[in-house]
Amino acid sequence: MELIGQGGLGKVYKAYDTNLGRDVVIKEINGHETEEADMLLKINNDRIPKIYDLFFTDDKTCIVMEYMEGDSLREYLLKKNVDYKEKRDIICQIAEILSYLHTLENPFIYGDLKPENVIIGNGKVKLIDFGSSKKMYLRYDKLYTTEIFSAPEQYEGEAYFQSDIYAFGKLMIYILTRVSLDKKGDVSFKDLRNLDIDFRDKLIIINCLKWDYSKRYVSAVSLKKALKHEFISVENVLRLVYIILIVYGIILCGLSLILSVVMGDENFITKYNFFRFGSICFLSAVLMDINYNTDFDDRHIYYELDVKLSSDF
Repeated sequence: MELIGQGGLGKVYKAYDTNLGRDVVIKEINGHETEEADMLLKINNDRIPKIYDLFFTDDKTCIVMEYMEGDSLREYLLKKNVDYKEKRDIICQIAEILSYLHTLENPFIYGDLKPENVIIGNGKVKLIDFGSSKKMYLRYDKLYTTEIFSAPEQYEGEAYFQSDIYAFGKLMIYILTRVSLDKKGDVSFKDLRNLDIDFRDKLIIINCLKWDYSKRYVSAVSLKKALKHEFISVENVLRLVYIILIVYGIILCGLSLILSVVMGDENFITKYNFFRFGSICFLSAVLMDINYNTDFDDRHIYYELDVKLSSDF
């Protein structure tokens, strides 16, 4: 029906199966190569295309597989006005797929995570093009790489679970900001300073984008846990303290006034400490409010609850 993709390995066509009455994809690979088909046969996940058939021509391999309806991630972000919550939902769904691949009985590395290989349709995120997928922890004479997104070790012919983690970090920046960060070496807070990214997500990105693969998250399983991990911010803690002070101030001052009326003693307020403590609470809340609004620009400091957010997660 149409050519929908083309690269160094071959071409991808959208086709129509006249026998079964459905759209399919035919991936035409240069040479006789079955590694991608072998991997897809081991997968049973509705976020990953199913393989229907495999045949050879004189000098090419043709894989017939499921057609994944939807827009590429790049197209989707250009077309839609996507808010931060939905962007993060997309990120978490991608992490789920990678986690699935990394925990198969015979796990493998996806190897080419980029906006063009992520499809979004009907609210679901799907992953296509497994031509760069490899068995874990092997050295290869040649690995196909994508500028910006591929991990540094892939250029040296090495592929690890952490190679997917690196690409995920780059993709996470792109999803949240539509910026493709090209940086050699470890990524730091300074590199992300001007990007509109939540602080906790910056922490995750920095852990993904360590130049040394051994310092990144061990696999997408650890990454998925980090993405779902709850944080307490200084901002929220201060807001809670502020509310508590106001409530205590009202209760203590109100109690002292009520008791002074009930006891018929006008000096009750000054004789006992209820009013004094209530006033201190009110004063503390006012000072906190002034300080919060004028001198708390660095309030985005997050503390983790139970689990350390680091590469040995």
